[in-house]
Amino acid sequence: MGMYGELGDMTEILDEYVIETNELIEQLYQDLALMRTQISDELVNRIFRSFHTIKGISGFLSFDECTGLAHASEDLLNKIRNAEMTPDQKIIDVLWESVDWFKMFVGDVGNRVEGAYNTSPLKNAIADLLQSTSRPMLDSSEATSAQVKPKLSIPQFAAGFPEDLIDQFVMDITHSESRSQLGVAGKKPSRITEQKRLVPTIRVEVQRLDKLMNLADELVLEKDRLLQLSQRLANDLPEHPTAIELGLLNTSLGPMATAIQDSVLQLRLVPIATVFRKFPRIVRDMAREMDKAIELVISGEDTELDHSVIKAIGDPMIHLLRNAIVHGIETTESRRSKGKSPRGIISLDAYQEGAQIVILIKDDGAGIDPAKILAKSIEKGIVSSHEASNMKPQEIIDLIFRPGFSTTEKITDVSGRGVGMDIVNTNVSELGGLVEIESEINIGSVFIIKFPLRRNTLTDSMKVGVHE
Repeated sequence: MGMYGELGDMTEILDEYVIETNELIEQLYQDLALMRTQISDELVNRIFRSFHTIKGISGFLSFDECTGLAHASEDLLNKIRNAEMTPDQKIIDVLWESVDWFKMFVGDVGNRVEGAYNTSPLKNAIADLLQSTSRPMLDSSEATSAQVKPKLSIPQFAAGFPEDLIDQFVMDITHSESRSQLGVAGKKPSRITEQKRLVPTIRVEVQRLDKLMNLADELVLEKDRLLQLSQRLANDLPEHPTAIELGLLNTSLGPMATAIQDSVLQLRLVPIATVFRKFPRIVRDMAREMDKAIELVISGEDTELDHSVIKAIGDPMIHLLRNAIVHGIETTESRRSKGKSPRGIISLDAYQEGAQIVILIKDDGAGIDPAKILAKSIEKGIVSSHEASNMKPQEIIDLIFRPGFSTTEKITDVSGRGVGMDIVNTNVSELGGLVEIESEINIGSVFIIKFPLRRNTLTDSMKVGVHE
């Protein structure tokens, strides 16, 4: 049964996969709808990144159908990015059908039946488009819809899977507009019932915590105003009973308001272990695919971050780990020839430094060669020869964050499209974060991510890949 049969022991990771993929799907629907009326490099790159991320997180769970379809969609978008194709209606249609398939797959992901999903018609349609741009318009009634959609049934999910998420799956699939095309119209999925487990937690929408956090911040501000008024009154009328009483009130209200603010902040904090714990398997599987011996060392799992930050850092960290595995750690033969241990080491650490959270991704691999980075950047037109002549070594290394940069000659499922570090740039910058790189040839590299502990204290002064 393969990976599908193992997911019963990975309910939390599966839960995160469903949430992340559904968010990407909704973004793709919006962007593809926008592409029907306008086109821009930013829009195409955003769509490309969404498919790339779906491919990455699906690949880590061995959802081969998703990985293959996303990879084929990337091929199509890569042609558009390189101005080799124009995103006309038939191209947008097949991309839309692909997103429909992803939505159907995620909605039925609990099936865990290997081979139940057929993406061949869609991949064939994409292959035809890649071969010829003069192909007749795809007919949605015959090209892909009836053949591509998976069989829908809602079996028992793994024990402990969130009941409210199961209910949402049932609702989504029951009300799917394409359900009548699947040959199961009118067949209502059986309601899933499972014994509720008593747990000392409750689920609270993040928006409610955001609102509570804002109210707590406003309370502290108003407390400060009241303190100023109290001090003015005490200066003007030091013996007045009201001034004395107001001073006593501020003495008790001040610490109370601050305690409320701190308590609300604590409610939003989540251990970074929720992100870190999925990485050992990711590193193991990717190292095996790359035929490399790699050990992952993790520390700082108890470091706590704001929930919104936790949600956002997973993807850039995955890309940095991928970068360390693909480009950093050498093959066992190469390491032996350099006098290194055959097994490469990637270390992952997190800690709090003042009001910032610092995450380190370190490897003892080949390091980053500025000369190679510069040559590839000039070749790809990322910088001109004139610009290159005035660049400092650190500025050259930062070129790896530019869209489209890659030193990999051959495109594979894990590298070569020049999109991974671009995603790191985009996602970390949205957190107001900073990425620093320290590297020494044949010694290794360290990627340092820094961002504020609290999401709502982000500043524009921190820029990704910018070094003074």
